Amino acid sequence: MPVQHLHTSTGVALYDSDEVSENQLADVLERGLVASSVPLPGAAGREGVRVLELSGNMCVWRHYRRGGWPGRFVRDAYVWLGAERSRSFREWRLLQQARALGLPVPIPVAALVHQSGAIYRADIVTQLIPDSTSLGGRLQAAPVPLELWRSVGACIRRFHAHGFHHADLNVHNILLDAADQVHLIDFDRGEIRAPGDWTERNWRRLRRSLDKVSRTLPAGRFGEEQWAALRGAA
Repeated sequence: MPVQHLHTSTGVALYDSDEVSENQLADVLERGLVASSVPLPGAAGREGVRVLELSGNMCVWRHYRRGGWPGRFVRDAYVWLGAERSRSFREWRLLQQARALGLPVPIPVAALVHQSGAIYRADIVTQLIPDSTSLGGRLQAAPVPLELWRSVGACIRRFHAHGFHHADLNVHNILLDAADQVHLIDFDRGEIRAPGDWTERNWRRLRRSLDKVSRTLPAGRFGEEQWAALRGAA
């Protein structure tokens, strides 16, 4: 993967020149990402997620925003400690490592940081996984077959086996494509860790997400049978 840097008036972009040319990336940055993109269909509640076309590929642009209590006061600014320690650069490089291992994550296209004094704001661009829906969306639409629950569990175990910690493993960050292949997305604050009990915390976080989504769904959509299929996957 030919990794390149593009310096802008306010920061720097890290990008894969096989996925986007310097001229096209510079043009998009000059026009502005918002002006170059449209909201991601079905991304209700995911502010800052948009779609744009780069080098003939549909891509997802995600602007980094703070969540929870800190987000009430500082929406999208982070302390500047250098580009390589920015959230976008770190996620981009983690996706690059995952792709090199054959793990199902979006193709990383570009990571952007915009510095202003002691703070920065960041964006990441990845290729769109076509004809995909989240596990939460699939579960809300119809019952999910047990075999697909097993596939989801097997996918997560592959990531764990390679030490990939997903900081926000929930039903919205698990995508199923048209062939029911499983992908994980949104690796912000993710990292590679040594074996430990963090894997169980990952599973517990996912279980809480599944319980929350299924609370208002028809009986039988999610319960112990589905959880056992997911956790029992080899």
